[in-house]
Amino acid sequence: MISPVRHHQSPGFTLLEIMLVLLLTGLMLSTVIPTLVPDSLSGQVNTLAEQLLATTRQQQQQAMLSGQDRGLKLFDDGYQFLQFRQGSWQPLGSE
Repeated sequence: MISPVRHHQSPGFTLLEIMLVLLLTGLMLSTVIPTLVPDSLSGQVNTLAEQLLATTRQQQQQAMLSGQDRGLKLFDDGYQFLQFRQGSWQPLGSE
């Protein structure tokens, strides 16, 4: 006598269920996180970004007028403009 084949479902989640949960979590986080950032911090970041953009444009114009190569070095706590002289990058203003 042939016994019927039984399919056992293993406990757990399918890939589709996991992906759906991750998608919903991502959507919820994308709406909640912007409300957690204080407006004052956001305003400071925008102001600093605008200052950096203005200074970079000014340096670009100066480089074009003088024909000198200039660069920007970024640090964790700031930035520095450089000028290519005598075969190496040197801080702008150091002669």
